[in-house]
Amino acid sequence: VEQKIAELEGGVGAMCTSSGQAATLISILNLCQTGDSFISTTEIYGGTVNLFSCTLKKLGIAHLANRGYTNISGGERQLVLIARAIAQQAKILIMDEPSANLDYGNRTRVMQTVRSLAREGYTIIQSTHDPDQAFLYSDKVLAIHDGAVLAHGSPQTTITSELISRLYGVEV
Repeated sequence: VEQKIAELEGGVGAMCTSSGQAATLISILNLCQTGDSFISTTEIYGGTVNLFSCTLKKLGIAHLANRGYTNISGGERQLVLIARAIAQQAKILIMDEPSANLDYGNRTRVMQTVRSLAREGYTIIQSTHDPDQAFLYSDKVLAIHDGAVLAHGSPQTTITSELISRLYGVEV
């Protein structure tokens, strides 16, 4: 697996639900220009384009570029972190509960964005405790309980009432 990941041209982008690394006064543009792997510009048709600005626009959050990271909503933060990974030209996005602590609207927006990226060819690996989210937005599911794989496959065949009962200790 590591060799396959290393062979990918764009690499891997990771998103965590914790925002502890972001300073209170850091702007969205500055947040996304930190780190060795950030590619801020690219040559397209003889001109230089800021990839992050283009990605913010693509995700519908360009208006946030000069706002402080801690001064935006949780859903907006998740979208900014997704934009950061895309601008770094990552082909695999690893997301730790990307919709955790979000209200319904922001959860839906974030997950629709994730689904759209998968359709564009990105590989999305996400952890979630929400079987509905896995069912609605995943192509494949791996259910793990106490360190053991309980089931894997398509959401339609894997996410069953028996599996949910076993994972969560509730009758469905």
